[in-house]
Amino acid sequence: MSKLVQRIVALVVMLAVVMSATAYGASTFVVDYQELKSDAPVVMTVNGEEIHADEYASYMMSQIINYQQMYAMYGLSEKNMASTFGDAAKESAKQQVALIHIVKQKMDELGLSLSYSQKKNIVTANKQNAEQLGGEDAYLQRLASIGFDMDHYNNYQYVSACAQVLKDYYFGENGVSVPSDDELQKYFDDNYITAKHILILTKNPSTGETTRTDEEAKKDTGCSGSPEQRRGL
Repeated sequence: MSKLVQRIVALVVMLAVVMSATAYGASTFVVDYQELKSDAPVVMTVNGEEIHADEYASYMMSQIINYQQMYAMYGLSEKNMASTFGDAAKESAKQQVALIHIVKQKMDELGLSLSYSQKKNIVTANKQNAEQLGGEDAYLQRLASIGFDMDHYNNYQYVSACAQVLKDYYFGENGVSVPSDDELQKYFDDNYITAKHILILTKNPSTGETTRTDEEAKKDTGCSGSPEQRRGL
């Protein structure tokens, strides 16, 4: 195992032990994103926001577990894993941390937030998971085993729900990036109808005589009418 990978694993294991020891301080499940204070070293920044080692270690631990499961699936040994996973796991963890903070930053920028029901779903899911594992303490132990304490995991769940809110904001039924009817009409006029003229001609190729109008061609291709009519609305 390389010295670099040894140092990464040692850091993650050390922080996981600390998380396991402190996780039992949580007695209730929270629903809002928490700005967590930390004395751990700053290991990266996301648009100027400082990311501390304990948060990074949570995602690093999850990546290590993913690689362990993947290597076990293919019958590879930990020796094989140690020689290859270091850089990939570090990069994956960094991308996950960056994505979490970028989503939250974008939500704040747009003035968006989770609804009451969305927050309630997070609490309900946590309680159900705890019950299935035999209680809150068992649930906290489970989280600690994959590198998370309750605070970091709550933030992860919160931002995961935020990602769906952003998706709906941009690409939902009334999303800001959904094309208007005029844009749809122009797209069909500029692309679909032009292509169909190759198959359904409006002129006699021998004489150049017009045999049908563009509107008649649209009717033949099923593209006449409003965008709602074309979409069967």
